[in-house]
Amino acid sequence: MFAKIVPITLEAASVVAVVQKPLLKYLGEYMLKFLFKLFKATYVKHLDAQVEKYYNIYHFSMDPNHTSYNNEGDAFKHTFMSAEFSFILGRELAYKIGVLQEDLNPYNTEAERHMDLHNDEVGIEIGQKLKEHFIETLIKGLDDSIAEKVMDEMNAGNLITHI
Repeated sequence: MFAKIVPITLEAASVVAVVQKPLLKYLGEYMLKFLFKLFKATYVKHLDAQVEKYYNIYHFSMDPNHTSYNNEGDAFKHTFMSAEFSFILGRELAYKIGVLQEDLNPYNTEAERHMDLHNDEVGIEIGQKLKEHFIETLIKGLDDSIAEKVMDEMNAGNLITHI
């Protein structure tokens, strides 16, 4: 049967309850768009604030009209958000959210889509690896753990930072 859907708060623990695994196989395009809008309205605002915090820490360019665009900041943002979605919601839903984000952006070129989806995939792997060390990750802090791993991947040349 369908999983129980509860209201989203900004606390990561409650986000897990939004979509349970039994519901995943029933998610169609309409439900994904609904969930995406729900995340945009609540949880993604929290993530945007966290990303901006790390932009300042790592000195990424912040254009006043667009937080970042096809640069290191954009790569960081996609990887960070996908890692957090992967850690909290799982690999499959994190992937679907990333693809949906690209599908809903009519201005993306094929190169931009490739860059974003590649970085999303790296983020999904980061989230899954951090989940293997769940307690240590939560003690250190999820966002700081993710940011550190994203920067490790960027410094290793594993993210696409320019097109």
